[in-house]
Amino acid sequence: MSKTAKIVLIVSVSLLALVAANVAAIITLPLVKEAFEFWNMDRAYKANWGFELVKGTKPLYDAPTEPNFFGDGVRYSVFDISGVGNAKSAYSLKHGHDGEFERDVASLMSRRADENGGDVDAQYALHFPDEYDYRKTVNDDDTLYIVAFDGRLYIIEDFM
Repeated sequence: MSKTAKIVLIVSVSLLALVAANVAAIITLPLVKEAFEFWNMDRAYKANWGFELVKGTKPLYDAPTEPNFFGDGVRYSVFDISGVGNAKSAYSLKHGHDGEFERDVASLMSRRADENGGDVDAQYALHFPDEYDYRKTVNDDDTLYIVAFDGRLYIIEDFM
């Protein structure tokens, strides 16, 4: 093989490897980003509220408000829990219907929209059914609302 042929072969193989590496990065970076965001949210729930997301939970939607200088704001997240066991026991949820709870969540979502959060995507908006699993936790001035039904977990955090 001539010297020129070897150089062409080396350059061709190098370019092919570079293209393959770029394609692999394009394919895997969104997956890595999603996994990191999920891990980051899970750590935040553990630090702020003392619970972790159940293994198999998949993030569907996240809509925080723009936090102010102190980090206050409302974070609204929706997860797919259809492949997860019993969310009621995993998150210590009550079952039933609670009008006051629903009014609190509606008021919070209205405030969220007014604080530069905007409306959430209709596909991920929370519309309470007749019965659902739910929990409200107050920690100092911060409040956590968890709602689960139809294979979805809704987490609304209000940081004051």
